[in-house]
Amino acid sequence: MDLGADAESEGLTVLKGYIIPAPGESLPPSTILYVTDKSTGEVKTYKPRQRDGVCVWPSSPPMPGIQPGLPGER
Repeated sequence: MDLGADAESEGLTVLKGYIIPAPGESLPPSTILYVTDKSTGEVKTYKPRQRDGVCVWPSSPPMPGIQPGLPGER
């Protein structure tokens, strides 16, 4: 993911996570990660890579307002 040369100067944070399916299972192609900024209520969606379940998303500080989860979970 290329965030551009100004990412550091803007205080951008990059979060990386993994979705690991149950043993013997594969990650469904329809898997979506919902990330809610609890301070604004804004919800963004991200799709993990199918081959390894990695999901990377940019975030602007402060980090305490960001919480991954399912829609409707708060």
